[in-house]
Amino acid sequence: MEPATQANQEYVPAESGLSKEQHGVIFQRGLKWLAIGVFLMAISFAINFLLFQSDQSFHVPMYVMTSAGLICIVKSMADILGF
Repeated sequence: MEPATQANQEYVPAESGLSKEQHGVIFQRGLKWLAIGVFLMAISFAINFLLFQSDQSFHVPMYVMTSAGLICIVKSMADILGF
């Protein structure tokens, strides 16, 4: 049997990783998604805070806007951490 790798050949890693420019672009996109998510969560909190004592329904901002903000934040973490 022969060994899987030849002893006289040098190891050359595959260039499957992102370049610094590509990583920077994805990182900036992640920051934008983070800002959008934080904005949606803050607006949802403000609407819930203002409508809490009134007789109006605040289920839409409580569930929809909060969920959209959370999805944006998860997307941003995936971009920033490189998943």
